[in-house]
Amino acid sequence: MIVVGLGKACNNSSIAVSKNGKLFKYLKYEREINIKQMPAPDWWYYKKLHDWNINLEDVDLFVSTDSGVWNDDYKIPLFPHEDTLYWVRKKDFHNSKEILLDHHNAHAWSNSSFNEKKQFVVIDGEGSNKNYSTSWNNLEFYRKKGVGPGAVFIFLEEPMKLHDGGYGNVSGKIMGLMEYGKINKKLFNNMMDMDRNHFYKFIKNYYTYDNIMHPEWLDFLKTVDEVCFEWVKESFSHIDKSKEVIYSGGCALNINWNRRLLDMGYKLNIEPPAYDGGLSIGCVRFGNAMMEKPTKFYEDYPYIQEDELPKNMASVQTINKVAKLLAKDKIVGWYQGKGEVGPRALGNRSILMNPMIKDGKNILNKKVKHREPWRPYGASVKKDKAKFYFDIDDSPYMLFSSKVLVPNMPAITHIDNTCRPQTVTPNQNPVFYKLLDSFEKETNVPILLNTSLNVAGKPMCNTIKDAKELLRTTDLDYLCVGNKIYDKSSSF
Repeated sequence: MIVVGLGKACNNSSIAVSKNGKLFKYLKYEREINIKQMPAPDWWYYKKLHDWNINLEDVDLFVSTDSGVWNDDYKIPLFPHEDTLYWVRKKDFHNSKEILLDHHNAHAWSNSSFNEKKQFVVIDGEGSNKNYSTSWNNLEFYRKKGVGPGAVFIFLEEPMKLHDGGYGNVSGKIMGLMEYGKINKKLFNNMMDMDRNHFYKFIKNYYTYDNIMHPEWLDFLKTVDEVCFEWVKESFSHIDKSKEVIYSGGCALNINWNRRLLDMGYKLNIEPPAYDGGLSIGCVRFGNAMMEKPTKFYEDYPYIQEDELPKNMASVQTINKVAKLLAKDKIVGWYQGKGEVGPRALGNRSILMNPMIKDGKNILNKKVKHREPWRPYGASVKKDKAKFYFDIDDSPYMLFSSKVLVPNMPAITHIDNTCRPQTVTPNQNPVFYKLLDSFEKETNVPILLNTSLNVAGKPMCNTIKDAKELLRTTDLDYLCVGNKIYDKSSSF
């Protein structure tokens, strides 16, 4: 049995395929064409099936979702075989090989442990029928229409382009910038009293300062963020804190909101494909449920990107060599196994650096990444040592903000003394864990700065050729692909 999921989101297009209930293919369009946040043309999905030797006539079910804007004219249940909650469109499902899944439902189903018995919250910019929030706690189904917290910052896209070179991902960039500001209580109260339409017009037309670090602009951004978090709290207000809640949608990538929700007592289950790039996975899982076949994931999930594999993995000798280079403050590209799903580098497609370098962030920006100077970098840490360095001990996917508990980590410490850590275990990523362990033996510190293997405006490297091009065209010092280490003198 073959189920194909088509995630036709505007700028995070992806395809996923399961065979006999096992998810065995996933690829995000931007990774293949090496152009960030490009929507896939329809022919690309069928080209990938051809590349993967999957005949259309052998596919039992196609499940797709779009960017979230369509008319609610045909419906099938929210949950398979459920007769009471209708939010998914398709006519005559049992006589068709194709169904269209509601945007928020696809988000919920993208979580590997989601099922109809679990409570969930989905929040993003805008889902199907202009819903921005969907939640379910086994007792109450709740949907909020309008434009959501994730879309608010899109209204700030034009003024932000004056300063950021025109690259996308405004929401992610503002997430780092706003920590330089303070909440303006008077402005906050005024915003809270506005209706949504007035609020959107207000923030869209707010005065843009020539200096993006102007205190009033920073305070404005911080205040807007606080208003949006009030909406997030509203969406969680009826969730049972004693039970796990599946959280998905673009807003689930906001590490500051996630940490605040965690501190409020919510037992959050968030996975890397929470954003639109995971919609195809949600489509596959829903399709399998419709066919009464639960979806099994790779054992090495979330490392499931269908990109170019190195011939082998780094040996102990190679790992130790890389650790010594990092201990000498070299910047190293790291390309191992399959790429991770989601927007965060989790140790297979990474640029790594010693977190103790005094001006490390600026050095990395200047030599390789070319990112905006206010944006922080994440870190990876051995899980068994995390509690000594951060005020969180379990964060496998870099999805929570954490206070940095030690003073000697300037390269990974943000203006508000926080970091976005990834906790790593031997089972989760054995090769990367060994590198962290080897670096600890060199420096007595089990932490590495970890950022995605790309430069600003580009997606993570999807091929070895792309990774080598990164080494050739930037001031990256070394590149480790599988068991081979390249430097500037290497012939490509």
